[in-house]
Amino acid sequence: MSLSNLSYLMMARVAGGEGDNPLNHLVDHILDHELSWAPHPFLTKHRFIIMLAAVLLIVVLVPICSRKVSVPRGLRNIIEAMVQYMRTSVIGEYIHGKDAARFTPYFLTVFFFVLAMNLVGLVPMSATATANVAVTLTLALCTFAMVLVSGMAAQGVGKFWINLVPSGVPGWLWPMLFVIEVIGLVSKHFALTVRLAANMTAGHLILGALIALIVVSKNAIYVIIPSIAGGIFIGCLEIFVAFLQAYIFTFLSAVFVGAALHPDH
Repeated sequence: MSLSNLSYLMMARVAGGEGDNPLNHLVDHILDHELSWAPHPFLTKHRFIIMLAAVLLIVVLVPICSRKVSVPRGLRNIIEAMVQYMRTSVIGEYIHGKDAARFTPYFLTVFFFVLAMNLVGLVPMSATATANVAVTLTLALCTFAMVLVSGMAAQGVGKFWINLVPSGVPGWLWPMLFVIEVIGLVSKHFALTVRLAANMTAGHLILGALIALIVVSKNAIYVIIPSIAGGIFIGCLEIFVAFLQAYIFTFLSAVFVGAALHPDH
């Protein structure tokens, strides 16, 4: 039995129903599963959403951003405002000099890719790939690799690891602090993994709880009205969370890479 089917049965039991349970849609939104129409079992729903988000970014952003215009309008105006804010208020704040220009494409790609997956995951009958820990772990590992590679390239391999420990620390204390700093370096990127997945899952869990209330109450009108109102509010809030979590993930990634490039700041 797959994880999605097991979770469905558990939620169906809580809701007091079987068969066509309304909670099934939310289970499919959160958990990954195979697609019946896919030609190969490798193509699961979350993998399909990841590829769809990438294709949408290429189809939408490349034509818009490749055209040279004197006055941006419409969607291009919105995209340029977002790019300008990320470049000056996020990337430029923590990565200085020529490094800012070099790393800007990477961080903008991360921001729009996470944002696209978050927003596509809000579409009915879709799936939230960023609620999958495997997806967020992969994104966090990309940032972790960027921190290690860029830090060792900028400081030198040995100096990068030595600079993890603040200068002036007594010799007898240095080994213990080095271990703590290495653990901290890993845990910061583990937090990136958990933060994004947890926040993108939370909204769906709340919606599931609201739907479960309706099912348990046997469609009582005094439960349906506040549950639907709460569901609409949570749905609108999830749009804000989709943007916020893409920003936070990119912001923290820029902070970590900036600290590796400029340990003296």
